Amino acid sequence: DNKKIWYKTLYNDDDMVIGKCKLDNSTKPLIHYHNNATEIYIVINGEGEIYNYPNWEPTKKGDVHIFPPYTPHCLRTTGKLTLLYIFTTGPFENINYNFLSKL
Repeated sequence: DNKKIWYKTLYNDDDMVIGKCKLDNSTKPLIHYHNNATEIYIVINGEGEIYNYPNWEPTKKGDVHIFPPYTPHCLRTTGKLTLLYIFTTGPFENINYNFLSKL
């Protein structure tokens, strides 16, 4: 149940998607990958842990994470966290989400 994830698409065209996402510690993260896009996370505020296959790593405001196609990734937080996400292709409706597991 991911009711504690809020996201909004800020820009969406055939070349790029930019969005904003907010989550808190009640979020149940889902490890996923995209076979048709690179995704970039930019942490705007807060802190947490990023899953960048095969490890969990600390992340905080100002960090940038790049996930090439087929790279499993996900984010979790112990408080609140806001990030921008960028896809290197678009539109958003064409981005494939492939989920691996719940954590």
